[in-house]
This record gives sequence, structure tokens and C-alpha cells, in this order.
Amino acid sequence: MRIRLKVIVMARPRASDYEDKSKLILDRSAILFARHGYDRASITMIADACGMSKALLYHYYGDKLQILLGIIGSHLDDLLRVTAPERCAGSSARSTLYAMSEALLDTYRNADAHHQVQLNHMDLLAPEQQDALRDLERRLVARFAIAIDAALPSPGTQDALLKPLTMSLFGMFNWAYTWFRDTGPLTGPPMPAWQPTSSSAARTSRRCRRTHARRRQGGDRPPPVRRSAPDGRILRPRRSRCSPGPRWGASGRSARSPPRPPTARARSSRP
Repeated sequence: MRIRLKVIVMARPRASDYEDKSKLILDRSAILFARHGYDRASITMIADACGMSKALLYHYYGDKLQILLGIIGSHLDDLLRVTAPERCAGSSARSTLYAMSEALLDTYRNADAHHQVQLNHMDLLAPEQQDALRDLERRLVARFAIAIDAALPSPGTQDALLKPLTMSLFGMFNWAYTWFRDTGPLTGPPMPAWQPTSSSAARTSRRCRRTHARRRQGGDRPPPVRRSAPDGRILRPRRSRCSPGPRWGASGRSARSPPRPPTARARSSRP
């Protein structure tokens, strides 16, 4: 007579500090990936940095790719969480934009390694994983574009200007802690001056669009010719910010540039 025994396997419950240890693994791994690169940072190095065994590390993450996905995904989730409009709502649209910017910079303060991993190692993930992460990036950019549109309605009415202005703002955010030092005289990175930035961006964008339109209509420009000023000085071509074509100025310098001091040889040759 055979007796069949039914074995019930109970799932292993999560420890009370599971989330804390998972975050610890991601934070230490981000530092190692940013410092040594993804390929050179081994599972053994990560386990040693976290003060745990490799077996315990594998209980949280199956391999390095899962750790990489967790680093970038958790970083973008944090950025979306702290910049939520309902969390940063102010008395005006401009104060809301300031609050969102301050929240983003405050999150960037201790996430430099996460940001480097996001920029340098995202392409190691599977295409579908990259698409999901880039969707989070687009949501963050779109959120700030809506805030800029509400705070600065003049550039917001032009779709061709709103996106470059939003990406210019993220360019300032992404480089803020590259030059900022906590030991310096400033208590934090200065916030951008919204109105001058928008006016300057609008002027630059309009000028570039006119330049590109003229270039499409007229084709390539003729090569520059040698010209001279009324006092006999040779005028050298200098280039504008948005056009590869030359603009003429004395010695290739801008009219706003301060005059260069004469060299010792030039002073000695004077009577």
C-alpha cells in the first residue's frame, strides 16, 4: 500500500530590512559602476562593498544587469516622485517651476553616481528595458515643459522654442554639481534666471531659424574675400554662433571684446 504525502512549500518571507538592503546594493553598485565601469565592477566587489556574501546578494538581484536596471529605474522614479506637480504646487506657476527645480537639484546632490550610470551604461540593457526607461525620461522632460509653458507663456506658445528651452534647462541641471562644491561660498547652485534665459533663447532661436532659411534658399555661401578697414587694418572673417558663414570684424574680434594690451615688442617699436 502506497501512501502519498502532499508537501506544501512555503514561500520564504521577506526580511523586515529587505528594502533597505536592496537600496544599499543599488547605491554601492552605482558608485562602483561609475568609478570602475560596468565591466570591471564584479559581483564580488559589490558584495564586499555591501558587507554581505555573494549568496545573499543573489537573493536580492540575479545578476549585474538586474542591478543596472534597478539603479537607473530607481533614480528616474525618484526624480518623478520629487517633481510631482501636486507635491511642488506653489502660489503661482513660476513658484511651482522653482519648487520643481529645487527638488530635482536636491535629488541630484547625492545621486551623481546614479546619473553617470544612467548616461553611460543604459545601452547595455535589453531594448525593451531601454524603451521603458526612456519613457520615464520623456515623462520627466514633458513635466518640466508643461511647467515652463505655464510660467513663461510667451515662449511656450511656440513648439519649436519650448523643447529647446526645456532641454537647455536640463543641461544646466545635469552640469550643476559638476562645478558646484559644498565648501565654496554658495550654499547651493544658483537657480536660473527664467525670464532672461527665455528671452535670450527666443532671440537665438529666431536668429538661427532665419539664418538656416536663408541658407536653404541661397545654397552654399561664396568663400570669404580679403577685406580691409578704412585705417588699413586687415579684416579677418569670424563666425557667428549659429551660422558657419563668416562675419567681418577687425582682427576677427568682436566689437564688445576689450582691446588687447600691446606687447613688449610693440611698445618698444613706438617712437
